Amino acid sequence: MSEKPRRDLIGRVDSSEAGVDATGVVGEDTKPRGRGSKFGWDAEDIQIVVPGRPGVFTGDGRPVPMVEHTDTASLPADRFSNKKKLPAEQVVPGLDGATLGDFWSWAYSDILSNTNRGVFAEFVVGRALEVLDYAREEWDAVDLYYRGKKIEVKSAAYWQSWQQRRLSKIIYGIGKKLAYDAQSNTQATEPLYSADCYVFALYPEKDESKIDILDIPRWHFYVVPTAVLIDHVGELKTLSIKRLEKIVNEPCGIGELRAKIDAALRL
Repeated sequence: MSEKPRRDLIGRVDSSEAGVDATGVVGEDTKPRGRGSKFGWDAEDIQIVVPGRPGVFTGDGRPVPMVEHTDTASLPADRFSNKKKLPAEQVVPGLDGATLGDFWSWAYSDILSNTNRGVFAEFVVGRALEVLDYAREEWDAVDLYYRGKKIEVKSAAYWQSWQQRRLSKIIYGIGKKLAYDAQSNTQATEPLYSADCYVFALYPEKDESKIDILDIPRWHFYVVPTAVLIDHVGELKTLSIKRLEKIVNEPCGIGELRAKIDAALRL
């Protein structure tokens, strides 16, 4: 990829070329990765893609043919997934007894990294809402489905996995997207807000020697209905923590999170 593709052609771009934080966090110390770092993209320019996935575009703007998913009649009406969760103890044939748990431990132990932290934040919120019956759908328009509503989870932290000279600035990506809807197997023709509600998760530790990303009671959660977010910031593509704190006076902890989401969604 020798030059930045035109924005009007981009559906999703391979994150290995992007050199950005795909979770929606932009920070001063975001570590450049791959050739795409020279393009100066922010997080909202990037969505991750595996070549051949339905309803998306390759990095040079070529459309990928649509591929039909399996029948979803047996799945919950408000949650699309054609993937069952696999057990950690499942043995991988041909690897001398190695299990999926071994693979997951090897691949995803660095939860402080931007990409893994973003998925982990989705898991934390999903656990609080008890909506983790099916495997995560990587390509869906939103992160979680809850009682007929759609929720987008954004995560941030002051420290990342790599060495930093200073704390990262906390800025969340909130721009409209050309969203792919896994349930209808379609992609939006215009950028839009797909979620009914945003959950902005923050791991707030600033002392590097005290970092424990698994200490969930330490996390802060800011719950904002999408309509309220738009009322406050219009169609901005990013949201700083200072501006977020003007919308939500006080963050909640994990114990209050479900009630806060219920209230935001008027459930």
